[in-house]
Amino acid sequence: EQPLFTTREGVKRRVLQSDEIKRTEFVINEYLPGTGSGQEPTRHPGAEYGFVLEGTLQVDVAGTVYELEKGDAIGYESTLPHRIWNDSESEVACAVWFNLGF
Repeated sequence: EQPLFTTREGVKRRVLQSDEIKRTEFVINEYLPGTGSGQEPTRHPGAEYGFVLEGTLQVDVAGTVYELEKGDAIGYESTLPHRIWNDSESEVACAVWFNLGF
């Protein structure tokens, strides 16, 4: 069974596959309405690639906000300040995320 973590209140992260040697991680993130990766943008080594399975996510990368809907994808360098948020008042957002070089 794949590990399931609550990373922040209202945010669940299911690790589908992780390889510490290759520094890759394949996860499904679920965001309840009004939740996200944090109040402030973060940055760290690597790159991230996301695909929205359901709902809508706002992804702020270096001050530019991308509105992603079901079927939309994004990729960016994790060294840039970034933040992911579900701004919906009623809809859960779910996305597949691939982290490279974390």
